[in-house]
Amino acid sequence: MQTLISCVGDTDPIRNFHDGPLLHIARVLKPEKIILIHSERSKKKHEYISLALQSIPNYSPTIVEEHTVLANNEVFLFDRMYEVLSGIIKKYTQTEETLLLNLTSATPQIISAMFSINRINDLKVRAFQVTTPVRDSNEGILHDNQEDLQLLIDTNEDNTEPFMNRLVEDNGEKFNESLMRRTVTDLIRNYEYSGAYDICKRTTFSVESQKKLNERLKEIIHSIKYQKKLSDVEKLKYDQDIKTLLNAYLIIDLQVRRDLVAESLIRMKNFAEFAAILYLKENYKNMIQLRSARNTYHLMEGKHSDELLAVLKAKAEANRNTFSVNQPLNLPVLIEILQYKEPDSPLERYLQRINAINRLRNKVAHGFEEIDSKEVNLSELLSTCRQILELVKTIDSKWYRYNDDLNIELLDYLK
Repeated sequence: MQTLISCVGDTDPIRNFHDGPLLHIARVLKPEKIILIHSERSKKKHEYISLALQSIPNYSPTIVEEHTVLANNEVFLFDRMYEVLSGIIKKYTQTEETLLLNLTSATPQIISAMFSINRINDLKVRAFQVTTPVRDSNEGILHDNQEDLQLLIDTNEDNTEPFMNRLVEDNGEKFNESLMRRTVTDLIRNYEYSGAYDICKRTTFSVESQKKLNERLKEIIHSIKYQKKLSDVEKLKYDQDIKTLLNAYLIIDLQVRRDLVAESLIRMKNFAEFAAILYLKENYKNMIQLRSARNTYHLMEGKHSDELLAVLKAKAEANRNTFSVNQPLNLPVLIEILQYKEPDSPLERYLQRINAINRLRNKVAHGFEEIDSKEVNLSELLSTCRQILELVKTIDSKWYRYNDDLNIELLDYLK
């Protein structure tokens, strides 16, 4: 069953020998029920309106007068009309099968509120505008509210078949696209790529580059979730380990921009550990090796001095731990090795800064203890990661602007 919800304006029910908006929607769509929302002013002509609706040939709708009456001193206040009308319409969405909205009757503020309700609230309704018979403004055309109703009905040209159908259904496509485009733009600017991608998957924008936007967003999300290398990184003529390290830095940069403390701390420790391994592999051949069975790095047996082993064992014992060459190398041990090899190493100092947050990192990696925000300065830690990367491999400075440039690229796809 179709139910029309309509406010009542001065143009209703008949004006200038033609249907007003309310009467015309009823004539064309013939809803079984009509719910009239009156203002204090229009309430006085309820019977007038009802008789006009019942004058439509072969049509006898159920006419209901909504008990909420719009105050005369509020019908020119958009916010108040939006609040009141939203409540009324939502109430009827719970009980009526198919709702129709009249978007043309009453004050400009009421009309604007009805438009907004249709386009923003995601209600299961159909909404209609009614154009004037002259396809132009009604300005200057007198209202017929004081005329004899039967005379108005008899002289109403829309009562004669065929009449011009002046309904225009409002599906809000342009408005909805604009709203969704703004939402996606805001999400991208805040590096919330998953949210942007979710909207893009179910929204069609009038831009040729949407497919490319979706592909790029999906790629970034996969890189974050699964540590997959970005296509831009994969194209570089570096070895795979350096690509992996650069990609890890870019993801950390994103997490810092999103102020994701826990995720950033975990990734930073892993980043520093891998950077130290790459540095030692490159500068001290035959010192460490990858054991493929466990996918972990270890000291090569018989390829290092007894003095180094003694230093590592002494340090472990001082911390109430043990050390053997069969143990996987972790960040504290890697720092000790580097300190032994290069006592004044700037890399060792930067690695120490990351190692210093290991206690905080363990809070989130192995438990649910709250982190005090005063203990963490993500920007400084990101800068430390950059210094580490630069000491391991000289990288073009443009890569440190990569996420800024990436956002510009993504936003350009929406233009």
